[in-house]
Amino acid sequence: MRQASGARDRLPELLRFPYRRYVLDSELSPATVLARLRGMVEPGRLWLANFHALFRESRRPFAGRVWDNGFKILRITGSPRADAMLPVIVGTIQSGPSHTRIRIVMRPSLQTAMIFSFWLAVVAVFLLVAVGGKSAPGLMPHFPGLYGVLFFGALYAFFSIPFNREAERAQGLLEGALRAK
Repeated sequence: MRQASGARDRLPELLRFPYRRYVLDSELSPATVLARLRGMVEPGRLWLANFHALFRESRRPFAGRVWDNGFKILRITGSPRADAMLPVIVGTIQSGPSHTRIRIVMRPSLQTAMIFSFWLAVVAVFLLVAVGGKSAPGLMPHFPGLYGVLFFGALYAFFSIPFNREAERAQGLLEGALRAK
């Protein structure tokens, strides 16, 4: 029973809107945070990161850029097919009196957001036509918008669940590296 309850408790987290913003406070100095990030990030373009991982052996978990006060990275999975659901991680590093504050935003790539928006628009048009009574007779006689709503839910889950799973993995890697002494 505990496993079912745990899975049920986790479902809302996986169905969150595919966008995350959080703050990570570290006891490390900004210079140490930057050094650790540079050690974790394979320099290069984000959209080629997983393609290049097929041909060269890198033990670094991320690819992207790190500059003096921030970073823009993507997790390396080693599979170019997984790129679409990987969050782009953008962070800024700020020095505090006794700690370093890292503000992090995880968002879908522009291409993924455009595809998701296109399919949501298709579903919205389908719903408007179905609810407006313009659907073919016999196609959905009792529940005109039901199939559109079901398709919308499936489409949303198709985008949000993989994104949020990858966001959790990336967040765990970042927290493990940037919070430790």
